[in-house]
Amino acid sequence: MKHLKLILALLITPFVAQAQNHQIIDQAGAFHSLQIEQPGMDNLTHIVQRGEGQFSHIIQYGDENWSYTSQQDILNDVYIEQHRNNNYSMQFQGGEGNSVYIIQGGSNGWIYVEQFGNFNTADAFQLDTDQSSLEQFQWGNNNSLQALQGFGSNDVSWQAQYGNDNTARIEQTTGTSWDSWAVQYQEGNRNYAEIGQFDGAHYAEIEQYGNINNALIFQGGTNNLGYIGQWGNSNYAEIMQTGTDARTIITQIGNDNRTSIR
Repeated sequence: MKHLKLILALLITPFVAQAQNHQIIDQAGAFHSLQIEQPGMDNLTHIVQRGEGQFSHIIQYGDENWSYTSQQDILNDVYIEQHRNNNYSMQFQGGEGNSVYIIQGGSNGWIYVEQFGNFNTADAFQLDTDQSSLEQFQWGNNNSLQALQGFGSNDVSWQAQYGNDNTARIEQTTGTSWDSWAVQYQEGNRNYAEIGQFDGAHYAEIEQYGNINNALIFQGGTNNLGYIGQWGNSNYAEIMQTGTDARTIITQIGNDNRTSIR
């Protein structure tokens, strides 16, 4: 316990001179590791860790950033780096062996990650963004989420997975001021969903219920809409849009269906 108190003192002491920064740290158990660096003003970090072997690394540069991390049980990892202004980040992890890695750039970004279970991982990147939003949810074991938003746009990403061994990927690199939306929802086991949005003003949604389903949507051009809904097992659906004002909807019910629209 003396060793833990010494670690907390070393962490908190360097920030006393910076009156506008806030740190609230609560640790229980053993083998925790913390590193916090907050230059600037009005930054806030709130970390709660329970169990053994957890790790938190938070770096915030700029103004009015805040980050909240809560970890339970053992062997969880969080790495967060926020730059510039008005970025927000929240993370919750339950179980063991979970990992979250978040980078934000630009201003007015929002990332929210929630994980329950074992051996889950979530990666979120918002680079050179303006007013972007990203939310990720995982319940189960061995699931993986990744979302990338970049090049200064008003994109929104939303991901949710229930079950085991599911994977979801979103990449939004519109590079315009137009809004693009990407939504993924998976319930079951061993499902895969991927959305790629380029240029701007797109909407893509994938929802899958069952096991071993695969869905892919790739959008280029402008103002395209793509939807894939699959209920059953071992289904495959693919949408590729490269023009303007395209509307494509795929719905599959049953098992072993295959659809590709380009």
